[in-house]
Amino acid sequence: MRLVFYANCLGRGGAHQSMLAWFDVLRSDPAVELVILCAERGWFSDQLDQRSLPYELLPMPRALGGIKHGQWKHRWRTAVQVLSMGAGLLQAWSRVAWLKADAVVLTGGRDFIMLLPLALRRRGNTVTIPQTTDWAEIPVCRTMCRVASRTYAISASVAQSIEAMGIATTKISVQPLIYTVDQCGRLLDGLEARRQCGLPLDGPIIGMTGVIRPHKGQREAILILREVLKQVPAARLVVVGTAGESDEARRYEREIVELAAGPGLSDRVVFLGWRDDVPQLMRAMNLMLVPSHDFEGVPRVILEGLEAGLPIVATDLPQFREVLGQFGAGALFPIDQLGKWTDEIVALLQAPARLEAASRHARAVWRAHYSAEGAGPRIRQAFRDVALL
Repeated sequence: MRLVFYANCLGRGGAHQSMLAWFDVLRSDPAVELVILCAERGWFSDQLDQRSLPYELLPMPRALGGIKHGQWKHRWRTAVQVLSMGAGLLQAWSRVAWLKADAVVLTGGRDFIMLLPLALRRRGNTVTIPQTTDWAEIPVCRTMCRVASRTYAISASVAQSIEAMGIATTKISVQPLIYTVDQCGRLLDGLEARRQCGLPLDGPIIGMTGVIRPHKGQREAILILREVLKQVPAARLVVVGTAGESDEARRYEREIVELAAGPGLSDRVVFLGWRDDVPQLMRAMNLMLVPSHDFEGVPRVILEGLEAGLPIVATDLPQFREVLGQFGAGALFPIDQLGKWTDEIVALLQAPARLEAASRHARAVWRAHYSAEGAGPRIRQAFRDVALL
């Protein structure tokens, strides 16, 4: 069974991490041959090299690579760009159109365009895997779901958004993400992790990871900590992530740093910036906050927290409810009711036995539903189904 993937390699976020996890699962099936095409060398190709997974470079036209989600109308400005992209696509299409493929996997709008001739030729054996509902705003992604014979949604929430695009429900199924810990060396216990990561050895640590933007809720996390400290004065909040380059994100970052320096919070909030040792950091934490304001497909941070055995307190949103609520692996509250967040966190931190039980349950949920061992057989069967259509 020959599966063809294309990876644009323009980022190193959850979508790319998920693809790597799928590769690890699929390669364990002796009947599967992976054909991986990469736009360029970089972090993603380095990960493939470390896994001894062969790949071929198929450069994406520069004009196509410059198109960002939701910004198509701002990019089609000159005839030169259009002609350049057209010439590059014709060259790429001549290389992929007649590839042997039992199944074609489309993981992004630009990736879809690069594999368009092969996807059309093998239309009956093509699957698309949208990651978030942002795709509903991009015509090419709606087209991609219509071209593909199957659409694999990473959550029921994403599946509903795809249905709202007018895609037949018979073509859509929910397939779980897989999260695996790799490239971290030996995973440490809590005290060792604190020492290695330079974190205080005393007191409970509340963790939060993710890009620093208003909708991620770092401000709310700091406000929650301020109330928690009134009852658990030894607690700290560790914030992992960077703000990106936009003026809005930079302004927001300055605001939350100023808030964290305010009365009652001095030296209680630790900003670590971008880190590549998040799995180790999570083992230094006692629980995790995910105070997002709006939709995310299935946040990778939730799966990371479950794998690390962290009790999770998150916003009561459908996609979080689907993972945490369904399996009883966390507490969910509206983002405008921070008092309830505070009460839950204090109750956990003041009851070590309850905290430990919640930790064991979180780990068990990850192992059963989101690990390679738990979800792998289902993923392998899903790709076999496409290849056999």
